Formats: sequence, structure tokens, C-alpha cells
Amino acid sequence: MKARTLLTFGAAAAGLVSLFVTAPSATAAPAAKTGTDVVVMTSQAAAAKCSTWFDNNGPGGAGRAHAKCPGVYVQITITCADGQRNTSAWRYGYAKAECSYGVDWESAVYATK
Repeated sequence: MKARTLLTFGAAAAGLVSLFVTAPSATAAPAAKTGTDVVVMTSQAAAAKCSTWFDNNGPGGAGRAHAKCPGVYVQITITCADGQRNTSAWRYGYAKAECSYGVDWESAVYATK
């Protein structure tokens, strides 16, 4: 059974928080992006065990979103700068989703069960 609480990292104790993410600017370096742009759809207990991050190590510098949640199944959905959304399979402990060749990431959402 999945909980449907929306959380952002660092704000889990504050209750429900919405996060609006803008598209990355052409001048922003990918290293400036952090896991704070990932919105969590899970219980607070499971979210506390998870770590998330982005990189641009996909094909042609494509954006990738990662979620590592030890002891639970996790699925992550990435939203790319061109509007496409890609979802990983349910995986135990770790999941990754990536954008198409050369497309940067915008945000991501993950769920645990």
C-alpha cells in the first residue's frame, strides 16, 4: 500500500509541501542541481531512508534521476526539459530513469512500496 504524501527533502517534518521546479537555464551548470528538486510520493519513514540525486551521465549528456531506498521497492519518474516523462521499473533498493539522448532533466518523482 502506497502512501500519497508529497514531501520535499529537508521538509519532511513540516508536513505537506509542494515544490515547483523550473526548467534549467542554459547558463546553469548541471553540477548546481541537487536532489532537492525531487518530489517524494511515499511515507515519511521510507523517505527518511532514501537518498536521491541527478546527473548528466546518460547518452549524449542526458539527464538521469536516481533513488536509493534500502529495504524497500522504489520506482522513479523523471520529467525532462523537452516535456517527456520516463519511469523506471519497480526495483528493490535502487532505481534510475533517464531522458533521451542529450536532453536535460527538469524534475523527478519517486514512490516506494
